[in-house]
Amino acid sequence: MFSARTSLAAGLCAVMVLMAIFTGSLMLPSSATAENAEEVQEIAAPDFTLVDQYGETHTLSGYAGKVVFMNFWTTWCPYCIEEMPEIEELYHELGENKEDVVILGMCAPSTHDTEDMEGIIEFVEEHGWTYPMLMDETGKVFNTYIADGFPTTWLIKADGNVMGYVSGMMSKDMMM
Repeated sequence: MFSARTSLAAGLCAVMVLMAIFTGSLMLPSSATAENAEEVQEIAAPDFTLVDQYGETHTLSGYAGKVVFMNFWTTWCPYCIEEMPEIEELYHELGENKEDVVILGMCAPSTHDTEDMEGIIEFVEEHGWTYPMLMDETGKVFNTYIADGFPTTWLIKADGNVMGYVSGMMSKDMMM
């Protein structure tokens, strides 16, 4: 029979493997060669379609050719709130999603956040943040991108593959 400690260790190992796959830090298998190493490590970012606070629809695959900075946050997270003014600055400095970089806030009304969509929109307006805040009303995108610590920021390369993610607050310099 398995003990609780064995079950916990197996669960943690599974989570670590999934995280390594998503971040591209998984070691290459011994059969990998220099020719296929890049192919083995590339992981396509899972696609999604969500609506922002302005009623605009955003599909990740629609940003092909651009780098996508996705910041998962909640209204109850002080670290999220502390870094968001710097994300707002980057949004303006990098061309308000009209240039090579797209900045998206990711929130989950009534699932990962205690606020509903109207509460989140009001919260964002009160703070003066204007970059798109995508509403993941089912929490599916949060779960797909393993956003269970806040803030969590994912960076998607222009080719649509995952570059990696950072769990925790970042400074503007780190974001750049």
